Order: sequence, then structure tokens, then C-alpha cells
Amino acid sequence: MRNLQDTHHLLLNYIGSDYFVRPVYKDQYGNLWKDIDLGDSKKPNLYSVANNCFEGEPMSPISEDHTFKIMSE
Repeated sequence: MRNLQDTHHLLLNYIGSDYFVRPVYKDQYGNLWKDIDLGDSKKPNLYSVANNCFEGEPMSPISEDHTFKIMSE
């Protein structure tokens, strides 16, 4: 059983949708994340963003050891 203190928590703020209608979030560290499922699933399928640019391509999936909370949408 994993202890919540051992996980890295991300607080995500929705900042809009990119050209391909992917929801874009910014975490408390200024990193951007995109939901490649276009917001169609219960849990976002988050990927890091190339060059941390709003219209950048999704690059790598979020680590399994991260938990997140969406602050606004």
C-alpha cells in the first residue's frame, strides 16, 4: 500500500484548449500538461508538453507516482 506522503502531488489549473481541442493544464510549478483523451474520460490522460508551449505537442505520459487535483475547469 502506497503512503500518500510518498507521492508527488500536482495541483492543476485548466488554462484552455489547444488547436486540437486538447484540454491544457498548468501545475503549481509552471509546467503544462495536456489530456490526450480530449477530456472524454473520467480521469485525464495527461502528457507533458514539448517546450512547455501551449500549442506544443504532447510528449511523455505523466508518471504513475504522481497524484493530481484539478483546481478549476
